[in-house]
Amino acid sequence: MDTNESVMEQIYDKLNAYIEKLINGLSNASLQPKDIPLENLCSIIYTHFVSDDSILDTTTAFQDSITSLLTLLEKSMNEGNEMNCVSLLKTLSQSLKFFVLQEKCKALQSYYFNQKKSFTAYAHMQYDRHMSVLNPSSDNLFSGRGVVYTAITGGYDHLHDPAFVDPSLDYVCFTDSSTIKSNVWQIKQIENPNNLDNIRLARRHKIMCTEYVGEYDYSIWVDGKVQIIGDLKELIHTYHKGSPLLCFPHFVRDCIYDEANACVNAKKGNFLEIEKQVAQYKNSGYPAHNGLIDSCILFRSHHANALEKLMSAWWNEVQTQSTRDQLSFNYVCYTQGFNYDLCNLYSEDNPYTQVRSHLL
Repeated sequence: MDTNESVMEQIYDKLNAYIEKLINGLSNASLQPKDIPLENLCSIIYTHFVSDDSILDTTTAFQDSITSLLTLLEKSMNEGNEMNCVSLLKTLSQSLKFFVLQEKCKALQSYYFNQKKSFTAYAHMQYDRHMSVLNPSSDNLFSGRGVVYTAITGGYDHLHDPAFVDPSLDYVCFTDSSTIKSNVWQIKQIENPNNLDNIRLARRHKIMCTEYVGEYDYSIWVDGKVQIIGDLKELIHTYHKGSPLLCFPHFVRDCIYDEANACVNAKKGNFLEIEKQVAQYKNSGYPAHNGLIDSCILFRSHHANALEKLMSAWWNEVQTQSTRDQLSFNYVCYTQGFNYDLCNLYSEDNPYTQVRSHLL
């Protein structure tokens, strides 16, 4: 790693410690939202991560993302919204962390190329995962007929009509509700011949895309809590590198084992199922901090056998293990040697989607 990468990590570590101090102050009520030293925080971030004089080669998209986060933070401060301030500070820290990881991958690539060595399969996965934002693909994996679809079961979510509607895409909602109506979404009643529970019933529709919307060339899955506010085709064009699957990164974690702990602490999922599942993954040698997606939005091309195989394996894990699909996704990718593309956005704060609260 060269001098710039070393300095970059030192800058991030200090900035992250500063942000953590602010978060702790808000959490224990020793700091009020209006008292967040926003000017000082902005000065540090713009000097080292955004300005033209920065040693870091940040992209315009990254700069815009950071600026948007800081604008939202200022708004939440003015509103006295402590919860939003904490969430935005965490997202800000993770955005900066993601950029640091991306730069480290660039340094690693340069080292191996200079030494005329090949990446290991694991390094390839890491490099592809973090570098996918840099080289938009020119292939046609996401051309032809496209569909945006979702599934709502058990009254868990309210169906949100898109604020941005692309007339070239179809919008389909699978549901077991007879009361959901929409002027945009085509409502299709769910059939449940295998008598799945509500969670797994929605998960099956989510994961097995070619079974439910296989007549399309590609699909965009959104959880029921997601509202579309921007051009999703633009997102695909910007961040698709060549994999038939494009994902969002998780906004606070990069490890399924950390995710398992978070699920248990939040009482999401069956504790015994989760404990058994992660123990199995550890015993198989699956590494920690090997990535974690936010699976509430998925972009998939339907013309790749590897993707169909991956989805079948993923569904098998969700069907036989815990219902928490994010726990098994990266594990299945690892065992199948599947590389997915990753954008550098976060599902809860980006120009294309907004995440709303669940009804239940």
